Amino acid sequence: MKTINIKIANANITIAIEDEIAPLIREYVFKYHSRYTNKKDEPKYIIQKECDKYVITKNNRVVNRNRKISNIVYDIETKIINEFLTKNKDKLIIHSACLIKDGKAHLFAGPAKSGKTTLSIFLANHDYLFAGDEFVMIDLKKKRIYPVVRNIILKPRINNDIIEMFNLPDDKLLKVSGYIYLDPSYFGKIAKIKFYPIEKIFFIDTFYETRTKKPGAVDIFNNFIEVVYNPYNIRRRLLESINDLLTLAEYRLMKFKHPFFLNDEEEATLFKNLE
Repeated sequence: MKTINIKIANANITIAIEDEIAPLIREYVFKYHSRYTNKKDEPKYIIQKECDKYVITKNNRVVNRNRKISNIVYDIETKIINEFLTKNKDKLIIHSACLIKDGKAHLFAGPAKSGKTTLSIFLANHDYLFAGDEFVMIDLKKKRIYPVVRNIILKPRINNDIIEMFNLPDDKLLKVSGYIYLDPSYFGKIAKIKFYPIEKIFFIDTFYETRTKKPGAVDIFNNFIEVVYNPYNIRRRLLESINDLLTLAEYRLMKFKHPFFLNDEEEATLFKNLE
């Protein structure tokens, strides 16, 4: 058995994994937050093979048994996210892509299908550092973020375009029910895992053209409510922190056209709107 320690902010999870599948689990589950360790601490999770099935145990209790390793990967990732949320109830965790430019964080927040992954791939392929495409943790008081860098998950409706555009190696793609798990380093450089000051927050959605506008206080609050991930008394806490929220960063509401199908003029417009 190999032991992996995964640390996301103050969430610290130890997983013991059968040697045969340990590299696969580490590669596809928070690779940039994990390391192999020789510590003899009792692991919280154990992943091993029994006959023709893979088994996850948590604190010595079976919590999943499945024939497909891809489903085990998906399940352990979900469990780690829940551990992260539980350990960070005092922080604001939102659905947002995070890109780093000149040492400062630019957040692109939005619900499912708002274009977070597509936009983060595009920007990482330019002069931004990738710091996650799904979650980010915000410390409101100190006006800073902590990135959560997981593998990019390509949805069926975009994966063929991305695979062809970046000439991705088919033998390196982990496929789960039509979705593809992929190391974000295929698209650009990865930001160091540390706290970053926030410069801009964009609330995003896809559209037939790219345009931005400054939101009012009500817009900012309503958009945060839509993208907040951790539900722990969050509305009350956001109201209590409304001044911190409004002064957190420079805000924009942004609608944008799919960035991989832009002509030169449209691409220039997109970058102009990011300034």
